[in-house]
Amino acid sequence: MFRVMVVEDTLTYRNILRHFLVGLGVGNVYMAADGAEALALLWEDSEFDLIVCDWHMEPMDGLALCGKLQEIPRLKEKHIPVLFMTADDKLADPEKRERVLQSMKELGVIDILPKPFSREDILSALTKCAGYNQQPVKD
Repeated sequence: MFRVMVVEDTLTYRNILRHFLVGLGVGNVYMAADGAEALALLWEDSEFDLIVCDWHMEPMDGLALCGKLQEIPRLKEKHIPVLFMTADDKLADPEKRERVLQSMKELGVIDILPKPFSREDILSALTKCAGYNQQPVKD
């Protein structure tokens, strides 16, 4: 079964993401309020298919989290794709977002979603992840 970890410091966005992901057929959605909490969860259980992560959080942001993933022994051989989200309006420009994304590929970032995003944006990102073949649940 497809497993997703949502790392987001805003409770409202965590709830929206859970709703979208469950509606898209993701049966296992785990939540973390920041990068430090996510890292602690990943030390215990690294069997995730995708990390959906806010870029700007305190005390540990999304970039710092991505940089620390390789410190987890079980993740040295396994690649967990990361989907970043951001409210940075400069990244709403598709060309700029693509340039920034290319610089983050080595960290495992597969896409950057500007907030606010839609259910279709989440589905598009999920299809970039190997192994996701669930059918969306009808609302």
